[in-house]
Amino acid sequence: MRCSECSFDNQENSRFCSRCGTPLPSFQNLASLTDTKTLVTPISELVIGSVFANRYFVIEKLGQGGMGKVYRVLDKKLEEEIALKVLKPEIAVDKKTIERFRNELKLARRISHPHICRMYDLNEEHGTQFITMEYVPGEDLKSTIRRLGVLNVAKVIEIAKQICEGLGEAHRHDIVHRDLKTQNIMIDPKGKARIMDFGISRCLQAEGITADGIIVGTPEYISPEQLDGSKVDERSDLYSLGIILFEMATGQLPFKGDTTLSVAIKHKTAMPPDPRELNAQIPKSLSALILKCLEKRKDKRFKNAAEILEELEKMEKASGTQEKEIPRQMIGRKRFGKQVGWRLVLGIMILAGIIVAVGNLIFQKPSPGRLNPPVTQPKVVGGKIPPKISELPPQTGNLEMTSLPAGAEIYLDDQLKGKTPLKLTLDPGSYRIKVRKYPEYREIIDRIDIHAGESISRNFGLNPQYWLRIITLPSGAEVQIDNSSRGKTPLELGLSKNTVHLVLSKGEEWSGLDKTFDLKPGINIIQENLKKLRYLLAIKTEPAQAQIFLEGSSLGLSPLEKLVGPGVHHLRIEKDGFKTVEEAINVDSDFDQVFRLIKLQMVKVRFKVFPFANVFVDGVLIGEIPPIKTEEIAEGKHVIKFESLKLNKSYSIEVEIRSGENIEIRMNMETGESKIMKIEDSPSI
Repeated sequence: MRCSECSFDNQENSRFCSRCGTPLPSFQNLASLTDTKTLVTPISELVIGSVFANRYFVIEKLGQGGMGKVYRVLDKKLEEEIALKVLKPEIAVDKKTIERFRNELKLARRISHPHICRMYDLNEEHGTQFITMEYVPGEDLKSTIRRLGVLNVAKVIEIAKQICEGLGEAHRHDIVHRDLKTQNIMIDPKGKARIMDFGISRCLQAEGITADGIIVGTPEYISPEQLDGSKVDERSDLYSLGIILFEMATGQLPFKGDTTLSVAIKHKTAMPPDPRELNAQIPKSLSALILKCLEKRKDKRFKNAAEILEELEKMEKASGTQEKEIPRQMIGRKRFGKQVGWRLVLGIMILAGIIVAVGNLIFQKPSPGRLNPPVTQPKVVGGKIPPKISELPPQTGNLEMTSLPAGAEIYLDDQLKGKTPLKLTLDPGSYRIKVRKYPEYREIIDRIDIHAGESISRNFGLNPQYWLRIITLPSGAEVQIDNSSRGKTPLELGLSKNTVHLVLSKGEEWSGLDKTFDLKPGINIIQENLKKLRYLLAIKTEPAQAQIFLEGSSLGLSPLEKLVGPGVHHLRIEKDGFKTVEEAINVDSDFDQVFRLIKLQMVKVRFKVFPFANVFVDGVLIGEIPPIKTEEIAEGKHVIKFESLKLNKSYSIEVEIRSGENIEIRMNMETGESKIMKIEDSPSI
């Protein structure tokens, strides 16, 4: 049985992976453990080189975010490369959220535009929800800005125009992005901008994905009205576009802070700096456009993306600098011009030196008596002596990395280079470093600049990472860790400390868990089989409004639903004019039953009393007897009372009246003797 998480081969009867503890399919199909649906644990990561869902060959991991992990895959059915996003398990188990995703993606698929990444579909594979979308090679705009620094005005205008064109098309379909940022804009190898993740951000507002008080969106790019929870429209995207323009033109964000809250407050209260203060090359018109996008009030911003596009085209014509695309050579390289420049000059100088040396050897006349020509001095070319090869400046840099503890994997730009301690010789440039010792330690993400001729040493102190995987049978139990709600089971969490107070609850009818655990670094699995404490007792009657008793205590009128403990219970149902129902019910699961009540039959009862007495049936006076009196009384048990004021005597008897039997009741008030007989058996009077 191959594990979906780490690809380890386990024995066929294993419930969990022997290496990482992931629930295996055989365990997920143990229906005998619960009367609820089969427990299916969504996977959170795909294995490179494997085939997912019998269709998608996993080529590489592209990145991850708040919703899940994104992979480049080959669709074997269509023979086409696409992007596949695996949603986090806590999102995948929320049925309402998944349904919102599906509805939003139906809208997003209506958008077809060169500057928008197409969304395909939302699918499920053994409990794992995933989204398929168009694969756009290249890098996101955030990485481009980090690599190149401040973009020139022509590039800013051209990329902004493309974003506006894409936004305009989406807004025409009444679709607002809600989380527009540089990370969601891809720059393909031709320099074209593509907006990603339309149709996803809105679903983050669904219950179960975000807790109370958490802001939906990325704090650095979020609009003031989103922070207020006010109505969001296309002008909210234009505010985020203003942040993106500011970042492209200055290399910085307008609002920064140590915490999410501090950044959010600045979006609400602080005025953004003038971009020209950070980059004097920015035209006044572009600076004014950016600041108008960043107005706090929506009504002061541009009305739509088309207005911004019109202004950008005017600036482009006025400046005469139209750059239709970022040069392809710029994608994925840093300081390309500088590197090519000095290398080209250096190459020419070396070539010139070689030519001069060869020329001297050819035309130098040997001196008499000498077998070898004299050593010639380097010829001066252009007033300078070409450097020797050994004297040329180094073209690479050295990077030495260690970690505590050792053995951590080192990734440069998401490519595994080895484990610490590690020495590398690298070309000059900026590299994204990932230090990973999974699952025992927390991942470190950093960036380092390598310069020619420099040697850099870096030591990474790894902090323990505690993974907690919580499984309950049945699933769907609420999880609280240290008095903070974290979602529903099945759930996997990364924690920074080793002692946690865990509370599991699934309503009144289920047992729970309230316990403190000491975790070890790495993956910790807690499995709890919840027991049913109370079952639902649902009783209906025809007709309704009958009185329901359990163990003699009234529960109320039918129809009713109550939670009761397991076991045998005495049930009684009463309604005037209908037969009383009494029976013992065994509650070992949810009890749902309809009782059809039988209407009582009326029976003729004749009363004879000597001497005079008042007669009461169930406390109700029917008259003074004699004379002989006949009454119709409903079948069933009744209490008959005879009371003589003259004799100051009173007698009561209990009579069971059966359907189809007309009876006569006689009472002697002097002696208290009574007699009950069928009317047909009574002698004539």
